[in-house]
Amino acid sequence: MEKIIETAKKAGVCAIHPGYGLLSENSRFAERCLKENITFIGPPPDVIAKMGSKIEARQAMEQAGVPVVPGVTKS
Repeated sequence: MEKIIETAKKAGVCAIHPGYGLLSENSRFAERCLKENITFIGPPPDVIAKMGSKIEARQAMEQAGVPVVPGVTKS
């Protein structure tokens, strides 16, 4: 993560697309991009963090009116 930020700053990039997997699901990486004034092409850090928790994600979807399969609703 630090090497990517360091390289991006040296190259003068204005945005980073994290690809798929590890960094795309890392709220700390998205937050770090924001702190360095590099646009993170993807969801905001708080959304990434919320979607990392199945229960929080379920609750967010229910609140948004999205139908969800019955299951655990509390930790």
